[in-house]
Amino acid sequence: MKILLQYKSILTVVFLTIFTNNIFAQEDIRTTYTEDFSDSVNVSLWLPNDLVHEDSTPVFTMTQADGVLNYTIDQKNFYDGQKFNFLKHENIMFDLRQNAFMSVKLKVEPGATYDGVEVDSVVFLASPWGKDSDGEDARMVDSPNFKVPADGKWREYFFDFGANIGKPIYDGTIPPGKLAFSMDDFKLGKAAVPPTLLTSYVQDFSDPKEFL
Repeated sequence: MKILLQYKSILTVVFLTIFTNNIFAQEDIRTTYTEDFSDSVNVSLWLPNDLVHEDSTPVFTMTQADGVLNYTIDQKNFYDGQKFNFLKHENIMFDLRQNAFMSVKLKVEPGATYDGVEVDSVVFLASPWGKDSDGEDARMVDSPNFKVPADGKWREYFFDFGANIGKPIYDGTIPPGKLAFSMDDFKLGKAAVPPTLLTSYVQDFSDPKEFL
């Protein structure tokens, strides 16, 4: 799965997952996944991009503390991003055909900028990748995205990949940006099914009930 990071008031973070019909017995095939980052994580999975600037300063840094991942990003190119490759680093593939969802809690710190100009929100984009019929990496569906306010407050976001099939992906070109953000409670598949929103509720109390 591939993660791309773009920025404008638009920082794009693409979380990569394997979303495919090609099921192979040697892989751990899952329909649900949850990571709360309370235990030590595989850095190769969660910080896969080792891109550096000309002075060897990392484009991405990551620390883990108090059950969350904290990232700083100083993009070299507007398209710099991360590829969270579960197959390569954890031998996990995801079959999300029944529940094509992802959810994650995000917090962006104040002071995020692009092209040196401070912005009040950052756009996070999630896009699942997998193998096409020729065995090549390919985007499975277009990418839902959310504007996350740069105010230092936690918010939870739900990505419905199925609802975005056929919708155009953001393809603009924007200057590189800088920001600090934190991530927690990363979920895929069944674990990420959004809560049901009730618009009405009826309870018939005409029959006798026994209450404890």
